[in-house]
Amino acid sequence: MLFIVIGLTILSTRYAFAQRMLARLEKKYPDIYAKVEQLKVRFAASKSLLVAIGTILIVLLGVGIYLAVLGFKTAYAKIAPILLN
Repeated sequence: MLFIVIGLTILSTRYAFAQRMLARLEKKYPDIYAKVEQLKVRFAASKSLLVAIGTILIVLLGVGIYLAVLGFKTAYAKIAPILLN
């Protein structure tokens, strides 16, 4: 439930449906919502942490794309001789 609230908190800055769902969840699970609010305050106070997390996510995305391309190249190298014969 905590991860759902975190996701809705992120989406609520742009989407009205997420704001409505978050308001409902706040009423139903006030303790979890309070934890998320504390995390929001902590992350907002630590801009360098946000930059570091963003950088790590971008690097991981780059590695994922690289591995996907490498996998396609490897698969094509194994399948191409079979298909061309």
